[in-house]
Amino acid sequence: MTHKETYLHHLHQARVEHTRWVGMIKLLSAGLLDTHKQEDIELNMSDIDFGKWLEQEAMLFRDNTCVDTLYEIEALWKSIHNNFMQIYEVCVSKNKSSLFGRKKPLSDGAIQISAVHYQEIITLSDKLKQKLRLLEKQLNAKGEDEFETYGNYLIAKEHEVNLKIAEKSKKEKSKNVVSGARGAYVSE
Repeated sequence: MTHKETYLHHLHQARVEHTRWVGMIKLLSAGLLDTHKQEDIELNMSDIDFGKWLEQEAMLFRDNTCVDTLYEIEALWKSIHNNFMQIYEVCVSKNKSSLFGRKKPLSDGAIQISAVHYQEIITLSDKLKQKLRLLEKQLNAKGEDEFETYGNYLIAKEHEVNLKIAEKSKKEKSKNVVSGARGAYVSE
């Protein structure tokens, strides 16, 4: 797979992850998502999969042909996230559990507020997907040589991941060192 094909594949994956995330918001706004599982809901827009892609990979192509499209995508993403935070505020932060840990159902007012924000997310999300298709067309028009920087980024990222794996493996091995008579002592 060429660097160009790899990048376009990542763009498609980012679009799919965004769609999945919007589906999670729909469940949250309807009160159907278990909000006690905080690990399912990432609040930092840079740590959401689409946000990671936007900040790390997409911005590699901020040249004269793509810069306006990327800034429009970024502005739409910020607006979508702001609406998400409004839904989160109404559905999670202000909707604490009862005294005995039972989840309270969302009030009609909370559902109405979150429905308005969710509709705005859908509108913005459609615009975002249009901009992503435009970005894809702009990138398809580029030659493979223009993706060299991206290839170097991928190599550096892969090296970083390999270093983390090696470091983690080294820590795991050091935890399993047994010493003493009959392995009585485990060093950590």
